[in-house]
Amino acid sequence: MKLVAPERERALVVAVDLHDPRRPLAPELEEFEALIVATGALVAGRIVQRLPKIDAATMVGSGKAREIAERADELGANKIFVFNDLRPRQRTNLEKTIPCRSSTARWSSSTSSPNTRVVAKENCKSNSRNCAIARQT
Repeated sequence: MKLVAPERERALVVAVDLHDPRRPLAPELEEFEALIVATGALVAGRIVQRLPKIDAATMVGSGKAREIAERADELGANKIFVFNDLRPRQRTNLEKTIPCRSSTARWSSSTSSPNTRVVAKENCKSNSRNCAIARQT
């Protein structure tokens, strides 16, 4: 009997940089990615949107949301980790752009470190790949 190692999850990291000089994005984003790698996932890519404020509808804007969907598909990413706080409405709107079959989807929460709350969408399909959305709190 041959043992086959499970396929490593491929993550796409998404963040909005608000240009706050008191809280630069780079060090926190690097720590966030290190936490993702610590879970065994491979960070396949990163998308940072620079905005003066968070877009109320999608967090990143509709054009960037479409770019995220395309980039996730190009990279074969099966998880999308969102660095910034993601409101339920924003998550819903992102799911419309990154389509998932809701009949088999189920949301769950877990804490993997004191600084990170992972919100994962299990068994959802996006161009026949599993996908998930997570965020740091």
